Amino acid sequence: MSNAEGISLGFEVESVDNMIEVIKEKGLEVESGPFQPNPHIKFFYVKDPNGVSIQFVENM
Repeated sequence: MSNAEGISLGFEVESVDNMIEVIKEKGLEVESGPFQPNPHIKFFYVKDPNGVSIQFVENM
């Protein structure tokens, strides 16, 4: 068993809202978010089966 603590990956997507719908349709859960710390970026996180944190980010 691997320890994925501290490991994360990120992917840019065209639409965070659309990607959240895809994630939910696949039966997966959003770990946290979506967050929009400023008007130019929006993102959320999921965990893969190994515990790796995956960020999906939309640049606006």
